Amino acid sequence: MRKKVSLLFIVLLLAILTVSMVACNKGSQDAGKLPGEINPSDIIDDNDDSPLTAQLRFAFPKGATSVFNSMFTDEFNISDVEYCVVYINTKTQAVTEGKRGNLSESMIDPEDIKLIKKAGHHQIKVQVEIGKDEENNPVYVKGSFALHLQDRLAPLNKVELNFNLTDGARRATVHFNCSVSEDGIATVSVLEGVVFETWDEFISTFRMTIDEDGNLPAKDLESVSVNGNVYSATSNNFPLVINNSFNGKTFATKWVNSTVTVTFELAVPSDAVLEDGKVAPSDNGDFKATQTVRRNLERAVAPATDILNVYYGYYFAGWYLDNGTTKGVWDENDTIWNFAKLVGSSDVTLVARWTKRVYSFTLYTMGGEFAGNIQNARVGNTEITSDEIAKANGLTVISAESTFGIESQKLTRVEFSGFEYGADYSKCVAKIAVTPAKEVYVIITDLKDKLVKGNGEYVKAEGIYGDYQCQNKVNMTRVDGTATKGYVKWVFNSSDNAQENLARLSAYYSEVVFKNGLSVKADGSLRIDKIA
Repeated sequence: MRKKVSLLFIVLLLAILTVSMVACNKGSQDAGKLPGEINPSDIIDDNDDSPLTAQLRFAFPKGATSVFNSMFTDEFNISDVEYCVVYINTKTQAVTEGKRGNLSESMIDPEDIKLIKKAGHHQIKVQVEIGKDEENNPVYVKGSFALHLQDRLAPLNKVELNFNLTDGARRATVHFNCSVSEDGIATVSVLEGVVFETWDEFISTFRMTIDEDGNLPAKDLESVSVNGNVYSATSNNFPLVINNSFNGKTFATKWVNSTVTVTFELAVPSDAVLEDGKVAPSDNGDFKATQTVRRNLERAVAPATDILNVYYGYYFAGWYLDNGTTKGVWDENDTIWNFAKLVGSSDVTLVARWTKRVYSFTLYTMGGEFAGNIQNARVGNTEITSDEIAKANGLTVISAESTFGIESQKLTRVEFSGFEYGADYSKCVAKIAVTPAKEVYVIITDLKDKLVKGNGEYVKAEGIYGDYQCQNKVNMTRVDGTATKGYVKWVFNSSDNAQENLARLSAYYSEVVFKNGLSVKADGSLRIDKIA
């Protein structure tokens, strides 16, 4: 019984040593960054980590310009325009206001500076600095606003437009300033020369809707026709330039049910493997493959990411607008979808993008180190001396970072990164700093056999385990996506004097390494008070 208790104590001390004695490869880490205790309580992070998108919003206290009413060039001053940075949670659609102020010329796109005093209809591009990145480079949020100016000496003419608001016995509600006749004709005056580049621009200016009425569905404008031309989301007649040929003419209107469908195509890679205990998105009741939203009024809501990240080997990397090159599957021609923007006037298909997931693995040597005479790995007769040679011989190169004891400068752990799911460990090699001054290439499956403790007279490496009690062996054949750390288990070469050897090792760790700098907390966990 005493033997088992002592062995558990040794293993626990070894785990404490490897977790606590840290120093970066070829340099020491600040001792002040060492953990203050072992076996801390689980950390619960309940922060809302949903992705945010930043936008600019503009206000015009002295009067906004529009296609209905422009401002004289000598009246407009860019500093009169107010901006506000807003952050939109793409999951909840919650809006948070940030930095605000008045625009200055330094915020205007250089190509647009000349436009802020020029008669015409302009889209002014703006960027506002909101901070610095890790390299101290400025971080900007960008946006634009419409500006309509006219020369006082050559004022713009106005064109009178009419819209038929009727759909059988029903009549549309108008959401712009106009007059409406008894027979359902809306009349509005617009500046001559205004250009509508797209159907979405047109209907956002001339917004008309038919409200739901009992069993009759709500409707939106599908198209308009005038002067023999049809204008819609699918027509080729844009841009539409308002000129005198439209003066007094009536736009005929055609209406359509007011909702559009947003379809989410998962397109999960065929070699993706569902994690143990997880539910595939298509079988998850919280995942909806389609959403119905009001056209030009509502936003699609992004499915929760944790529903999607349930596969070994892949990460979900965003929803992209399917441009149809490879229908239903992501390709380079697809563009990422911004869930902060309104869905347009037609159905939308969004495809999921998946990226290869890479895994890391930390090996705790538990007091072991690489033999002093260790040499580079070989494939046949070829010595691996570079990444290029490794790849040429069929090996996958993995990154490795070694950590050494603060005072002893002996290896305590190696952190490997860059494993792909299912990779054969025997085909993976890493350039490891075996001492602060020596690096060698080691094949991952050879790690255990390359480690020694002391001169190897008393103990040997028996295996690599996923827990520091050394109860569950790690699968060191292929990357299975579950193992993130491994502890080397050391066993005695001989059973002779085993109890004495255990006592000597225990005294070494408690008196030499920690110099009695350990104390037992009330919950039974150990706290490091100091390290020699």
